[in-house]
Amino acid sequence: MPTIECMLRFGGILTLALTAGVATASPPEDVITEPPGPPSVAPSEAVELESEAEVEFETIEDPRQRADRRLDAAAAILGEAIPPRTRLRLTWTPFSNTLAESVRTPLARARKLIEDASSDLASIAGPGRDRRVARAICLAATLETLEIMSRADRPRIDSEPLRRLHQGLGDAAERTTELDGSTLAGLALLALVAEESASTRTAATLLTRVRGNPKGVDAIEFEWLDRLAKSGDATATRRLAVARGMLRTRRRAADRLLLAAILLQAASETMPPAEATQAALLELLRTTEENPVIRPKLVRGLAGIATGIPTDDRAGTMSPLIALGRAIE
Repeated sequence: MPTIECMLRFGGILTLALTAGVATASPPEDVITEPPGPPSVAPSEAVELESEAEVEFETIEDPRQRADRRLDAAAAILGEAIPPRTRLRLTWTPFSNTLAESVRTPLARARKLIEDASSDLASIAGPGRDRRVARAICLAATLETLEIMSRADRPRIDSEPLRRLHQGLGDAAERTTELDGSTLAGLALLALVAEESASTRTAATLLTRVRGNPKGVDAIEFEWLDRLAKSGDATATRRLAVARGMLRTRRRAADRLLLAAILLQAASETMPPAEATQAALLELLRTTEENPVIRPKLVRGLAGIATGIPTDDRAGTMSPLIALGRAIE
């Protein structure tokens, strides 16, 4: 079982700041180019709100209750302030600096809450500590995943950094029942990447728990993860096949655009940019759209997303879709 001190380190960032080791108890048709990011708050207002919240937390004398409240607040940020479609875009589609900037503040707030809760838990012992520590570890893993994937130099989703993050979890998800759907979905993603085989820790098992507590997860996020889990892994080839299969079903335009963006990212990892954008565009427009206004919006939407794909900027070599996206910018 990992200790708290070494748990979930990435890029020199210590996720949980506990000074003690882990307890040893047994265990619409509107098309959008970007999903709506977290609500923007003026810096002064944000500081004021955080100060008020911290004062409220500090008035709670019992460190267990204080930790619970902080972890509740962190879970709300990761599941509601950063909604499912934002998480999908951030994690599975081409990098977007606008999207990454939109989640920077809420992720920082969630990190502070988890670290402060971890400090609270360092001062207690006895019943209830282990499940609280386990919850903090699981929330931190979800947070770390989003932080990693919001970096401009982010790795591929099926990469060693995320596999290490999964390994650091150990049996934490099994030691607590206080995980909402969005956290469980984040853990399922990591299990997929790591190709976890232990029956109690597989992506399929975690998604079964999501069915029982779906808070923070929407239908398209669940279907994507569920189909990917059934495919066996999160490699680019699997993602390409699953996204293509989902696009063959008639869906709302916004859902098709999201799935095409997922397909585009997977395709860009297996073929040149021009071929990847062509494949994504073909699947996006394969379903006949009755409203003639929608198809141009879909193309413009995918063009904007495609600008996140690394490409050769030399004249005459750039994908037409990427060139269109840059012109729209």
